Amino acid sequence: ARGAGPTSVPHNAWGLLRSPWNTNPTPFVTRYEYQDGATAWGSLPTCNDFLTCYKAANFSDMNNCLNGATHGPVHILIGGIWHKQLHPLIDERFGYFLLLMSKNLWRQGYMRCPASCGEGVATVEDCACSCPTEVMNNASAYDVLVEGTGMVAWLAQIVNGAITFDEASNKYLIDGYTSEEQDGVWDDLLFGTLCNPGHVGDMLTSASPGDPSFWINHGTVDRLLMYRRLASELGLRDFDDSWGYTHQLASPSDTGIVCDWSGTDSPADDLAFMPTCTKATCPEHGEFDTLPFGDFIDSDGGKFYTNAEIMAFVHPQNDDLPYTYDTFALEHCSGQGQSANDDDFNLARGGTDDERYPERTSAPSDAAMDAAAEVGAPWGLRTVASLWAKRGW
Repeated sequence: ARGAGPTSVPHNAWGLLRSPWNTNPTPFVTRYEYQDGATAWGSLPTCNDFLTCYKAANFSDMNNCLNGATHGPVHILIGGIWHKQLHPLIDERFGYFLLLMSKNLWRQGYMRCPASCGEGVATVEDCACSCPTEVMNNASAYDVLVEGTGMVAWLAQIVNGAITFDEASNKYLIDGYTSEEQDGVWDDLLFGTLCNPGHVGDMLTSASPGDPSFWINHGTVDRLLMYRRLASELGLRDFDDSWGYTHQLASPSDTGIVCDWSGTDSPADDLAFMPTCTKATCPEHGEFDTLPFGDFIDSDGGKFYTNAEIMAFVHPQNDDLPYTYDTFALEHCSGQGQSANDDDFNLARGGTDDERYPERTSAPSDAAMDAAAEVGAPWGLRTVASLWAKRGW
C-alpha cells in the first residue's frame, strides 16, 4: 500500500494494507482460530440469532444485531489474534475485547505504533505498538484506565468479577492483591496486555474485505435486512426502517468518544502531541453524512451516497436496485432445532403462507398488493422470487 497508492492510503509499519496498529508483517491474507491463545466465541451465528434479529421492530435495534450477533462472531472466529498472551486475570471468553480496548488507547493517543519497520529491525518483537512514557505525562496506569479512558468499566467485564469499586478508598481494586501490589497489576494490564494488540487476522480488522469470507458474511446480513423490509412491505410484521442505531454501552467498540488528530501529521513520532477527545458521534455515522462509497449504477453519475440514500437504494422495492437474492430460505435451520411450526418466522422455508399469519400487523403496501396480484400469489415471502421475476425487480 505504501508504494502503490497515495500517501493517504492507510498502511501498517510494514507497508501493508492494514490498520497502523496491526503490526502483522505477513504479506498475505491471514487467519487464526484463537484470540490471544483462547477460544473467545463459542460458535458461529445460529438461526436463533437471525430469528432474534429479524424480530427487531426498527432499524436502530436491528442495526445493533446486524453488527453484532448475526455477523460479528464470523469476523472474530476467522480473523483471530496471535503473537500476544492473555493476562492471567482475563476471562478468556472475552479475550477479543482486548483488541477493542487497544484500539481505543490508540485513538485516544496513549498507544503509539511505529510508522515504518523493515531495515534495521532485527525481530518482529522490535516492531510493535506501545504506550510510551512521553505520552503518559506522568499519569499512572490506573489513571489512564479509569480517568483517561474509562476503560476500567470494560475491564471489569473480562476479569471475571476480579475488579470491584471500593467506596472507602474511592478506587477500583483488583481482588486478591494487597494495596501495595495494586499498582503493579494495573501496570501489567495496561503496559503488558493492552498497549500492544499483537498480530490480528485481516477478517477481524478494517482490512476484512481482503478476505473472501467477508463477502459471504455481509451478503448474509444484507439478505436478512432485505427479508425484514419485505416482511413489512407485505404486511407481515411492522418495521420502522428510519436511520439510526442503538448504542451498546457494554461494548468497548461503542465509546461515544471522537478524537481530533488534526494538530499533527506524524502521530507515531510526535509523542508530545495528544488529540482532543470529546463526546460525539463519529463522522459518516449520521443519517445524512456522505460516505466515500458510490458509483453503484450508471445513472448515478458516480456520486457518493449518504447513509439515508444507501438505505433508500438497497430497499427491495427500489426499481434501480440491480440485484436481489434467489431465496430467503436458510435450509440448514431445521438441523439447528429451528421449529418448522414457528409462527413468527420460518427460516428454513424462507417465509410462510398467508394462513400462517392470521394476526397481520398492517395492510400490505399498494406496490406489494399490485405485484402479488400480477402473479396470483398468496401472501408469503416464498413467492418473492417469482414476484420479482414478473416485475423485473
